[in-house]
Formats: sequence, C-alpha cells, structure tokens
Amino acid sequence: MNTKTSFLFQISEYKWTVLLFYLVSLLIMGTSITLADGSSVSGLEVATCFFLLVCGMNFQSALMFHLQMGSTRRTFFKGWLLSSCAVCLMTAALNLTVLLISQLIGIPMGSPIFAIPISSVVLRMAVGLLYQFATFFLFISLGYLLSVPSIV
Repeated sequence: MNTKTSFLFQISEYKWTVLLFYLVSLLIMGTSITLADGSSVSGLEVATCFFLLVCGMNFQSALMFHLQMGSTRRTFFKGWLLSSCAVCLMTAALNLTVLLISQLIGIPMGSPIFAIPISSVVLRMAVGLLYQFATFFLFISLGYLLSVPSIV
C-alpha cells in the first residue's frame, strides 16, 4: 500500500464525521444564538478543536488495517499526516466561511480572526485561515500523540 492509497483510506473515514459535526454544530449554534441574543462569544473554534482532538485519537483501526495489508508504519504515518492536514485545512476553511456568513447576515459571533490588526480584509482572512489551520493541526496531533502509548 502506497501513501496515496493510505491517504485516500484515512480521508474517507473523516468524510461523514466532519459533515455530521458541522450539521450538529450549526443546529446548536442556531439555538445558542437565539437563546443568547447579542452575545459575541462563539464556541465554533473551541468545538472544532475538541472534535479534532477526538478525531486524532481514533486512528488505531486504520493502523491495524494498514498493518494487515502489509503496509509499513512509515507509510501509515505519511498518510495520516496528509489526511490530517487536509481535514484541518477543510475545517479551517469551513469555520472561516461560517464566521464570514454570520457577520454578513448580522449575527454577532466573536472570533480572534476579527481582531487581527491587518487593514486588508483578504490578507486578514488568509492569516486567519493559517492561524486556524495551525491550531486545528495542533489539536489533531495532540490527540494522535495521546493515543500512541495505548497501542505500543
């Protein structure tokens, strides 16, 4: 099994999980906005961080599958690294999109991205995307590192 196959297998595990997370988050966020009207606190980034922490902990079945197929741990790790980067980039882009849409329709949601002191909006959003990607990758990696001792 090569890295591309490993990447595609691992990314397929995240597909429905991420979609379900955002559907539940949007339902909860809509409820919390109607309950706390005028609040500028958004739990979207925090919820995504904890979600990715748990996703990072859930790699053992994929590792066992790779070992069963004769793949090396190095190939598995490269596939995990690429799929984690893809998932973190996708969730950062989705979070940024949700935050921008909420700002456009007038729903106040606080985020550290809006406090970045850059005058260009496009550059501020690019820096915000990079900031969220790094934060999310930190949490998914932390989940991975917390789970490694349990399988060794």
